Amino acid sequence: MQKSERSIIPSPVSFLFALSVVIFVHLWFQISASAARTLTGIDVLEAQKFAPLIGKRVGLITNQTGLDRNRQSTIDLLAHAPGVKLVALFSPEHGIRGTLDARVSSTTDEATGLPVYSLYGETERPTDAMLGGVDALVFDIQDAGVRFYTYITTMGYAMEASAEHHALSNGQVREFDLHVRVAGFGGQGVLLLGEVLAETGLDAGLEVSWLPSYGPEMRSGTSNCHVRISREPIDSPLVSAPNVLVAMNEPSLRKFNAKVQAGGWVIYNGESFPEECARQDVRVLALPFTRIADELGDARAANMVMLGALLAITDALPQPSIEAALRRLVHNPRWIQLDRRALTRGRELYRESLREAGGTRG
Repeated sequence: MQKSERSIIPSPVSFLFALSVVIFVHLWFQISASAARTLTGIDVLEAQKFAPLIGKRVGLITNQTGLDRNRQSTIDLLAHAPGVKLVALFSPEHGIRGTLDARVSSTTDEATGLPVYSLYGETERPTDAMLGGVDALVFDIQDAGVRFYTYITTMGYAMEASAEHHALSNGQVREFDLHVRVAGFGGQGVLLLGEVLAETGLDAGLEVSWLPSYGPEMRSGTSNCHVRISREPIDSPLVSAPNVLVAMNEPSLRKFNAKVQAGGWVIYNGESFPEECARQDVRVLALPFTRIADELGDARAANMVMLGALLAITDALPQPSIEAALRRLVHNPRWIQLDRRALTRGRELYRESLREAGGTRG
């Protein structure tokens, strides 16, 4: 039998071919892994150059897990995204930095200056006040992998609140031309209410005028002011025929009620609305605002509860502008917190009145 002369030692060509196959396969796996990498939502938004959010005022629900694949904060990314206006932050359980083990308070973000609304404190759902001026709500919290965390519930509540807020506003920006008369006794915060309202409109980029009354009303112990807010230039700061009257006491109601425009609103601070002042052509929200404010912590906050109701009725001034106005005009931290609660309560009272009336919007 003839023996084979085939060598069992691989030739250089065979070795190089095998090596090239190994290198190719290795590179193919690397390219495939790179091409098939998982992207989080914020990574996708970055890849899209934030196209879904361009031109929108954005609220962001997030915490310390809100990072892209390069470990950049979602807050920073949205705050600097071209064409996107980040206007509010919302914190879940444990706070926006994930460091708290108790109920979370609303605060201000030091880096951006934006309001941070707690969704694990006095409320667990975004309120109408929080969603005012927000066109899109973004949720970016990485899953903890266990169901006893509250983050998914927070997301569900936020979706429900957003849908309800959209239903109330019908998704439309309504024509806005406020003629407001605020009246009451001296010491009830009449002028401050008007100032905060006017400052809010100014911050929102609207045409504004604010005119306090220094006539006989002041000498007799009452106070009133005129506020105009409009998208168009204002012809006169005087409000002789208001479309919103904020009457903080009965004498003011009786003095100005007849001057309210047909189809306008009267917000009255009283247990009940006087029958002889009733009109068929105006809408009324009459509540004991002073007592409600006292239950919040100080009866003097009644002006802010009434302002909250007014802001809910008009539904056209963004929450960040309200916050900015408060910070400029109220310098005591205790009062800022109390005024925030009062504004929120006023909005809630108006929404409750809608539900009691069958859900129709005035």
